[in-house]
Order: sequence, then structure tokens, then C-alpha cells
Amino acid sequence: MVNTLKIPTSLSVKWPKWLNSIPIGLLPLVVEAKEIDDQFEGVSTQTARWGVSRIDHTSLSPTKNEGEDTLQRLVVEGSAPYPVQGICVHGEERIAKTLAGFLHAYPSIHLAFTSNFPHGDLPVMDAAKNIKKIAGYLPENSQNPIDIDTVIDYGQWLDLIQERGKGRKEKLALFCKKLLAEKQACVEQGFLWKVIQKANVHVVADRPHESLYLSSIVSMICGADYVKTCTGMAAKPPYHNLVSADASTVENIVAMFSAISDFNNGKVLETVSSMSSHAQEMLEDILEVSHHLGLNINLDQPAEKTRYPKVSGGQRNEVDVARVRFLVQNMLGDEFLNSVIIGASDKLRLRLLRYIKENDPTCNFSNDDIRLHPDNRHSPSSLQGLKPSEGY
Repeated sequence: MVNTLKIPTSLSVKWPKWLNSIPIGLLPLVVEAKEIDDQFEGVSTQTARWGVSRIDHTSLSPTKNEGEDTLQRLVVEGSAPYPVQGICVHGEERIAKTLAGFLHAYPSIHLAFTSNFPHGDLPVMDAAKNIKKIAGYLPENSQNPIDIDTVIDYGQWLDLIQERGKGRKEKLALFCKKLLAEKQACVEQGFLWKVIQKANVHVVADRPHESLYLSSIVSMICGADYVKTCTGMAAKPPYHNLVSADASTVENIVAMFSAISDFNNGKVLETVSSMSSHAQEMLEDILEVSHHLGLNINLDQPAEKTRYPKVSGGQRNEVDVARVRFLVQNMLGDEFLNSVIIGASDKLRLRLLRYIKENDPTCNFSNDDIRLHPDNRHSPSSLQGLKPSEGY
């Protein structure tokens, strides 16, 4: 049943239509998560430490102007005093080669490269070729785990989800073929594949929660290892007037986590049966197209392979991290705490480390450990001898 309850006055949201589309059973989680607000004083330093450990340390300048110094700082600052989960940058040749050159000293750190980013609108063949190009930028003997972060063609998705009948199935098949081409390219290169849902633009749909839920399901049917909320960047026209920046919110995190939990546990058919008739018809089309494409997926059975979440964009402080942790524990389970990824720039890492330093009297790291100062960036011992490898 679609939520038609009056929303509590304690909830302030930018898009009431989104909140009104959330199933009633999930509403208490949304309320509780949003009550962890900026006045909340109960965020533990343990949660802050957890937050640092789950960060994909990200630099995605729209102009792709990350220099050698910026990339060097990403690696070094992301390694101390508490290591981050990984590094995330554009999958552009100069950036990938420069970053790869620093990693001989950090063979275990995860690397994430964006592809078909930030709008997901490359043609099918180009989307696959782009991933293969990234593989060619990296040293053959690299030991670093590699992730590829791509974006659904959200313009195509929003067009097809509003349609009905044969035309929608044809568009859905094209949508899936691009995802499958990207998945195959990742499999061939041994890359983990994350699929970004451009979460905020789903507000264009009549029922945003259902739209994001179903696009996440389609991504997992097509083989996504991780489903990711946002790009952190503005949408393309005409959607840019609706969404200034693509950022994770409690509402869109709940929709995506619900899809991941249901897919993993074989509950998709049960959940969609209580959604709108439009969502039910859409799922029927998804299953028919999937069968046509040779994808044997049983959505009423637990997934053979567990899928995981990445929350990206809009995570600014320890309160946002506490909300993510709360939703992980209550929607996915404690076993996901060491698998969820938080995509964020250095601002979040700095905020969390300073929060730890201010609130934990036992912490023993200095301000220099938190940030390499521009006038003294080569002084920490961790930077000594860290130069790009020959050829990179």
C-alpha cells in the first residue's frame, strides 16, 4: 500500500512528493533517522572512526583538473591516521596514470574510477570501451583492487518509467543492454562494478521511491556488485532545474537500501505487490525483458551473490554518518557495516577526524596527521620517497 498518511510535522523535506511515496512500513525508519539531526549529541567517536574507514576518498572536479599534488594528497591523507576504504577519481587517462604511479607504496588500497559519468548517456559500445580503456591506463602488475563507478542513463529511465505498453519494453531493453555491456567489460577486466542511480532526479517520477527502488533492482539484475545513490553533481537539462546537486538523503537511501535488502533476501515480488499498480506493471516488464535477454533471475529467491550499497553525495558530518550507520543496521544488518561505502570528498574525512580528536581524550594524532598543510606538505614521513613510478 502506498503511503497516504499525513507526514509528521517534525519532518522537513525538500520534496514532499518523495516522502509521500514511501511505503507506510518504512516511514518509522525515515522518521527515526531524520531525528538524528544537527542538535544530536550522541554520535560516538566509534561511529566517526567507522565513518572514516568506509570513505571512498573522492576528488571529482567537474573540469577534471586534479593535478599530481591533489592525487598525491588523496593517497597519503587517506592512509593516516585512520585509513579510508579507497580512492575515487575520474577514469581519465592522465588522472588514472598519475594516481597509479603513487600506489606502489599502497598495494592494498582500493581504487575507484568513474566511467560514463556523470549522466550515463554514452552509447552502448562507448560505455563498454571506456571501461576497457581504464584497464589500459594501469600497470599490468598492479595489486590494487579496482572498482568502476558508472551511472544509469537516468534520462532514458525517467522516460521509460512514465510509459506503458510495448514502447516501454523496447526502451527498457536498450537501457538494460547498456548496463550489461558495462558489466561484461568489468568482468573481463576483473573490476568490481558500482552503478549510480542519480537518486535525486527520481523526484521527476510520479512516485520517486518506486522509481529509485525499481532502477536499483534493474541494476542488480544486470549484475551490479554495488548500488550507489548519487553523483554529487547537477543533472543535465531539463532535470538540472529540479536538482541543483545530486545528493543522498534519508528518503533516497531508504529506497535504495530497501531494494538491496529485498533483492538479497528474495523479497522483491512481495514488496512490489504492495506498491502501486504502475510499479507492478513495470516489474512485469522488467522480468519479461530480463528473460528475453537471457537473464535467469528469481526475485522470489535469495540472491546467489550478495549486493552492497554505496552512499555518495551530501554526507557532510558525523550526523550524516550516524544516519547512514543507523539505516545500514536497521535495514541491511550489522554484517553490512564493513561493506557499505560512503563516497565523500576530503571535507568529510577532516570533519570526522577533528570530531574524534575533540571528543576522544585517548586519541594521539596531531593536526599534521589530519591534514598536510600546503606550506609543509612534504614533511610527514609518509610522503618521503613517494614519487610516481617510471612511466606514470
